[in-house]
This record gives sequence, structure tokens and C-alpha cells, in this order.
Amino acid sequence: MYYNMQVHSAYDLLNSTIKYESLFLKLAKDNQQSVVIVDPNMYGAIKAHKQAKKSGISLIQGLEVSLGYGIGLLKFNLLCKTEKMFYKLLEISTKFMNGEEWTVEDFSNDMVDYREDFVLIVVDELRDSMEFSYLKNLLGKYDFYFGFNEKFDASLYQYYENVVYTKPSFYLNNDQYQQVIVSRAIRDNAKLNITELTTTTGSKFVRTQEDFRNLLNVENPLLKSMLEKALVKQAEVIDKCRYNLDFKGYHLPKYKYGKDEDVFQSFSSREYLRYLVQKGAKEKLFGKDLYKYKKRYEYELKIIDEMGFNDYFLIVYDFVKYAKSNGILVGAGRGSAAGSLV
Repeated sequence: MYYNMQVHSAYDLLNSTIKYESLFLKLAKDNQQSVVIVDPNMYGAIKAHKQAKKSGISLIQGLEVSLGYGIGLLKFNLLCKTEKMFYKLLEISTKFMNGEEWTVEDFSNDMVDYREDFVLIVVDELRDSMEFSYLKNLLGKYDFYFGFNEKFDASLYQYYENVVYTKPSFYLNNDQYQQVIVSRAIRDNAKLNITELTTTTGSKFVRTQEDFRNLLNVENPLLKSMLEKALVKQAEVIDKCRYNLDFKGYHLPKYKYGKDEDVFQSFSSREYLRYLVQKGAKEKLFGKDLYKYKKRYEYELKIIDEMGFNDYFLIVYDFVKYAKSNGILVGAGRGSAAGSLV
């Protein structure tokens, strides 16, 4: 079984035209059980996961990152091996989307705590034996591979065992090349030349099993040997990346106590919310029948606790408190708790 290990979806905006539904349908018809999506962002990650599961496809979520290398950039793919890494990719993607930059050396130092949670593949072609040696030494502590395809120089890659076949897919079928070229011209505000306008097919499409087998129909014995070795490695990588994402229940952040709340560190979120409500009731309901109001807010606190929303209410409280103390106007309250005494 061979795999498409470097698919870019339409969420790689104006750089790919591959839609999830069409992708998973093609893979299912070809009996391909797994695929790797490596957009340079995580915009469609959860949607892709749900659609893949519905189609019976095991989706391995990856992220394409360009890291500073010498005076240029080198592209890597980070493939999830665990749910923990999936959420780390969300964080990394956000950093890159906000303009943060990493060098290969920064990455090597900063990702040590996650080295068991992902597969790292350098997908750009390397053209110097010194580059191989440097990257192998620098990234040797990671589960690391060199990406290879039929366009690369096999004579340089033949000395390494950690070589896996990867080639980017930007369109579903080979006759959809022009759609991507036009999209990129719009993205770059560029004109298309005659060659681009007359070329109707391309090689960066989603491959079937037959397409993969046809890759081996080459006369160069060294290239054929390297392709065979790299294609076999695909299954090894895929088997490492088996994880499940849990979308059940709530995934809300925990409330973090501020510097002026040190005395409450021993309180649970439930206890602290109750304390704040009781404190507010005494201050704002002075002179009124406190018992009547107490009965109401006790009922509300019970519902909030049963739903697991204690931290949610504390976080919103923190937003509103900050706004009021900094002269920022706030409304009467959150819509999801309109009319609530709490």
C-alpha cells in the first residue's frame, strides 16, 4: 500500500484546489486507508478530521513549516503521532500566522519536549552532502526523515536509510493543473506566460496505487532502487501516526489566578466562583431580603457547576473586571447568561 503523504487542501489558500470531500472520495475508491494533509495552517484541521472519519479514511494531520536555514528557508513537514501534538500544531500554526519566525536550530532546541510526539520530514531537496550531515546531526534526536521523489538527485540520497517518498499534491487529478496556476496568479497578482497557459497537466496531483506503481517504470537503476526504498518507508511512517482526537465534552481553559488573588490559590474554581457571588450579593443587595436572592443564585451555581462552566464564568468575570478598571465600556452582560443573577 502506498500513500499520499504531502497533500495540500484548499485551505492552503490560492495554492491548492483540493476539497476534502473529493479527496476522501478518491482515496476510498482506490482503497487507500490513510492520507497526510500538510497545509501551512490548521484552518481546516478539525473539519478534515471529521470528514475523513466519516469516509473511513485515517487522516494524519501535518503542518508545513518553513524554517530559517543559512541565508534561506527550508521546508519541513511535522506529522502528528499523538493527540498532544495535534494541539501543539495548532499553537505552532498560530505563531507562524502571526509572523513569528524559527530557524532550524531554534526548532531543534524548542521542540525537545515533544520529540516522541511527531515525525519530522525535510521535504525540500538537498543538494550537498554536507547538508545531509548537518541536519542528521542536528535533528538526530527526533524521529526524522529525508523526503524524496523522482525529481530529486538519487545519488545524494542513496547513502541514507531514513528516506521516505513524499511529493506535494495541489490538485486532485493531473488534468486540473491550470486551476492551481490561475489561483496562484491571482494570489501573486502576476500574469501567466504562454507555457503556463498551454500546459494542461501536471505531476503534483493525488496519486492512486497504479500511479505509484508507474513511478517504478524508470530505466535508471539507482533511481528505481531509491524509489522502491522510499516507497516502502511510507508504511513505517504511517504506522507511527495512529492517534484519536476526542471531541466529546467541553474543552474550556482553566481559570488562572492573578497576582492579587494569591490568597485564593487553594480554592477550586467552584469555590472561588461561589465566594465571588456571595461577596457581590452582600455588597449589592444590602438592605434587601437576602434569602430570596440566595435561593436563586444557589440554584444558578448548581446548574453552572453541573455543566462544568465554573472556569468559563470566572474567565468572563476577569475580562469584564479588566475592562471596567481600564475605562473600557462593557455591556450589561454575556448573552449566554442573560438574566442570570450570578
